[in-house]
Amino acid sequence: MVDEALYQRIATHIRTDIQQGRLTEAMKLPSVRRIASLHNVSHLTALNALRLLENEGVVEAKPRSGFFVKVRHPLSNNLFPSLAKQKSTINSPVPSLDTRSRHLSLIGRNQITSLGLADGHLELYPVKRFSQIMRQLIYKNPSLLGSHLGGHGLPALIQQIVRRAMDYGCSLVEDEILVTNGGLESLSLALKASTSPGDKVLIQSPTYFLLLQLLKDLGLEVIEIASSNMTLNTLQLEETIDRHKIKVMVYTANFNNPDGCLLSDSDKQALVNLMVEKQVTIIEDDVYGDIYFGNTRPRPLRAFNDQVILCSSFTKTLSPGLRIGWLACAGWQDAVYNLKRTSSKVTAEFPQAAIAEFIKNGGYDVHMRKLRALLKGYCQVMREEILKAFPVGTQVSQPQGGYVLWVTLKEGSPSTRVLFEKAYAERISIVPGYLFSLVDIDSAKIGTVIERSNDLSFRINYGYGLTPDNKEAIHTLASWVKEGSIPQNGCEAIY
Repeated sequence: MVDEALYQRIATHIRTDIQQGRLTEAMKLPSVRRIASLHNVSHLTALNALRLLENEGVVEAKPRSGFFVKVRHPLSNNLFPSLAKQKSTINSPVPSLDTRSRHLSLIGRNQITSLGLADGHLELYPVKRFSQIMRQLIYKNPSLLGSHLGGHGLPALIQQIVRRAMDYGCSLVEDEILVTNGGLESLSLALKASTSPGDKVLIQSPTYFLLLQLLKDLGLEVIEIASSNMTLNTLQLEETIDRHKIKVMVYTANFNNPDGCLLSDSDKQALVNLMVEKQVTIIEDDVYGDIYFGNTRPRPLRAFNDQVILCSSFTKTLSPGLRIGWLACAGWQDAVYNLKRTSSKVTAEFPQAAIAEFIKNGGYDVHMRKLRALLKGYCQVMREEILKAFPVGTQVSQPQGGYVLWVTLKEGSPSTRVLFEKAYAERISIVPGYLFSLVDIDSAKIGTVIERSNDLSFRINYGYGLTPDNKEAIHTLASWVKEGSIPQNGCEAIY
């Protein structure tokens, strides 16, 4: 009787830790020996506690590995008790904010594959060479770790940014450059400087989901228009600008995430001309501009007009963990610099110095040639594998740069929201298409077209190549679509 009370008490303790997030999905639990020692009980009592949790479906045993917190399907997981209360909201035609937020929080978690990301594996990046440069720099100048950095960024890095920009047609001025903590901070500062809450911002659809979240957090009204209509249908674009009184446009002209869209130079010129004529501020996200598969680097919108605010980053080219971005302010310097001082204040000097040296000694150009060649091959192989595995009628984008593919299932297929839920339960990571749009746009007719197209689409990363795990995951996803093993009525559960 005493032993029974003890093992139930231990099970309750572990269960509480899981429910409160101290132990997360797929996390390994302490060993039987360790649990017995912590609670001063026999090994058998500790094992009985774990077996009780296993019978409840809270943990799972893995041969020769131990016990792990069980990975659950989000909709059936009792660790999400609020879902039952939200049933009436979830059944609405448009996904609730809670559902969207929950899905966003799941991206990149609990995964055994790399398909939900938008970067490459560590071996793609010059980690060893970069670490050598950093060691040399800190040996020669220890103050890089402790000095207070004023101004708008390290002058040596700003000079290299300005010099490199000349190669792709941009005449930047050192005084307009601000070094930031990653590309997203660049976009955030540009938006805060050029807008006020309630202003209307035009974006392409689909677009990067964190940009959508940023726009929402800033209290801006988002007007979406399909990427294909941004330049091909100039009359519709002009009418949209006039009708909604657009204040700012945020646009990725080079390898849009997720659909890989690349505008021609003539389309870029036409788009810039229209925005300047309509007095719409252009904020350009060119974070993927250096990752091109063609012979020459595509020019950004900024190359066609010096009024474009240009945002970029070294995160996608040198290392995902290296959070160094920058923006060319195009006349918004004072507002942007003041905002930087009251947000993150400054950007660390040490990584800036290392990047500047890496570019200066030619290492960046050598690295980028290798990176582009590898990614081009990864893209082609991954694309061919998806087309081979998925049903006839599946469409896969053919990007000329970047890290991601945009996969669209044929009409009649289940929503990729449901595919995402099932994939997550199996620790396969993809990003469902609906997250790349806010749906409620321009007009009901256009909105319906975009919503349905995105709801049949999902983003998949090729930056890690066709590894055995990724190949197996692609074929697993394809088999679910082919066999119809994704419940059609599952859409009702999360719509």
